[in-house]
Amino acid sequence: MTGGQTTTIAAAISGYFSGRLLGDFSKPSSDFAPASTFSATTPGGADVGALSVQSTTGPDAAWTNRDTLTAITPGEPLVVTWSPPGTPALAVIGGGSVDPTANVTAVFACVADAAAGSFTAPGWATANLPPTSERRWEADAYLGLGIAPRESSSSALAGLDALLTVYTSWDAKNVRVNGGAQ
Repeated sequence: MTGGQTTTIAAAISGYFSGRLLGDFSKPSSDFAPASTFSATTPGGADVGALSVQSTTGPDAAWTNRDTLTAITPGEPLVVTWSPPGTPALAVIGGGSVDPTANVTAVFACVADAAAGSFTAPGWATANLPPTSERRWEADAYLGLGIAPRESSSSALAGLDALLTVYTSWDAKNVRVNGGAQ
């Protein structure tokens, strides 16, 4: 994949490929400001022929209440706000936590119209997050906001059931998950 840099991607799950072009999840993404084009190419293989697709980057995630969200309380609603991007887009609100002592991991994801500028994740979405009372490492719980354009590039190719390319801008942070001894 290219778009300012070249990234090689491999199948994380049989038949599913995903890659990150630039940036990291610890700060707002602005690697493609203003919007630009990225491409994905492959020489193909035994089952799928060569392909080259292009897609356009979408708006950055401008998370307005990021700094005030330091903890998630499982089972309680979670309000996330952002600046609407001004173009048709989806907002993806997600998070997760891990308790290595109990060998428990949980994640949640909600999707909303980005034009709304806010979304309240219902309590049931966060209800199963294990508490982070005994931090083992810095990233044992996170919360993130992604903005994805409503339009994506798709094409047909012999050997594939579907091919979809979409750019998503993410901003994520480490948080505490309440529920255990603090």
